[in-house]
Amino acid sequence: MTFDTERLLEDLRSEDPDILTLALGTLARLNLKNSHKGHEFVRGLHTRVLPLLRHENKDIAFLARKARNHIENQFPQIFQESNPERDLPGVKELMHENEENRLPAILAWIEQKPESLMNVLMRQLIVERSPKVLAPIALALAELNEKDAVPLLEVFLHSPHDRLRANAAEAIGRLGSREQILTLLPPLLGDSINRVRANAIEAVGKHDPREIVEQLKSMIKSPSIPDRASALHALTHLKGEDILKLLSLASNDPWEGNRLKLVKILQNRKEAETIPVLRRLAQDVDIEVSEAAMNALKDLSEGEGQKLVELNRLQNPEEEPEIPAQEGQPQGPSKESDLMDLDEQMDNECLFLGQSILQAIHSGTMKGELFHKQLFVLDKHRDQLEKHQIRMEDKSLLRSMGRIVGAGVDLELAIRELESKIEDTTIEIGYLAVELHQKEETIFPGMMERIKRILKLFGRRHQIKHGDSTEED
Repeated sequence: MTFDTERLLEDLRSEDPDILTLALGTLARLNLKNSHKGHEFVRGLHTRVLPLLRHENKDIAFLARKARNHIENQFPQIFQESNPERDLPGVKELMHENEENRLPAILAWIEQKPESLMNVLMRQLIVERSPKVLAPIALALAELNEKDAVPLLEVFLHSPHDRLRANAAEAIGRLGSREQILTLLPPLLGDSINRVRANAIEAVGKHDPREIVEQLKSMIKSPSIPDRASALHALTHLKGEDILKLLSLASNDPWEGNRLKLVKILQNRKEAETIPVLRRLAQDVDIEVSEAAMNALKDLSEGEGQKLVELNRLQNPEEEPEIPAQEGQPQGPSKESDLMDLDEQMDNECLFLGQSILQAIHSGTMKGELFHKQLFVLDKHRDQLEKHQIRMEDKSLLRSMGRIVGAGVDLELAIRELESKIEDTTIEIGYLAVELHQKEETIFPGMMERIKRILKLFGRRHQIKHGDSTEED
């Protein structure tokens, strides 16, 4: 079989996923033994494939493994008996003036994990200037548990390069001491990039969850799907009553993909306290989410006998026998406290309802005439927000310094205020939708379950405020 070797090598350097997929698929089937190419060419192909084993596209990484195995199986005399370090790129490639040459060289070392890898990484960490090359080095040092690298990684927390900043935060979270983590990472809890925030939240939350509860709550209520997904990722490894409340709040996510991810998180926690949230998700409008939640409930119910009974009773207070309060005993939460809790629940439900309506309007499946006033206000706030964000774009280091010397605080406060106004207007859309459904019997396709939940909360609030004798008809 004849093939264009230069074209194949060129395609393996491409950043286009389709070209890479085709090239790796070809290589995984290619009969190299009959190609009359020398061992140097085969090693060159092998070296070119190695960095692709860690490609962020899972399909490309899978095909790269197939291609590597195919090459090694055809030439066992080269790859089974060779010295791994001898076959790896040398100093010339690691110090090449072009980062496009240095990156595959360092990735090849990371993939092979030779004994001298630590020395190579630490040397490269000190001399390297390219964020693209430094980013994988940070994670590789975390994999090797090199705790001495934390002081060197600290500087990259201020990098304007998002991936490097995120990887540095993840690495310090895995390598750093409690003191280092709680000193270095809290400034990143407000980072503009969701992946950076999530890595900082996960690391800080393991040592002091109080630091990050409000930040996570803000991310869960964000209109951005990646923000909400990052919050779920951070919540995966955190514990505590406040974290459980945030997981419950996340069950209102308007995107079914995040709700499905939440079911898996709750199932993996194996805690009876998650059952009320799973029961709510078992009633989800999305069949896949509903079935996953029911399966999780089935798994959790085994061996949880008495706890499950108690939780069922808590979830169905109307079935509880009324126990008169004894003299001198605490009387429980006040009416004002109950009303505040219900108000917050209704706001959260209306926020997600409003976000769903906005998505439907933007996708063209719903007309926006009913909400023209709110849409006008949102557009104005978003225009202002975009202008502020442009002013702060690519200034991560300056923002970090600003927290120390007080610079840029006014701009950050203005952004926070606009984000709050956008959230309030979105909540207003949710409340208006409920009002339109009640007064004019307007139907909002795919959102009626949430509207029913909001109306139920309204009813409970009315009962608490006016007493049981004034129940709704």
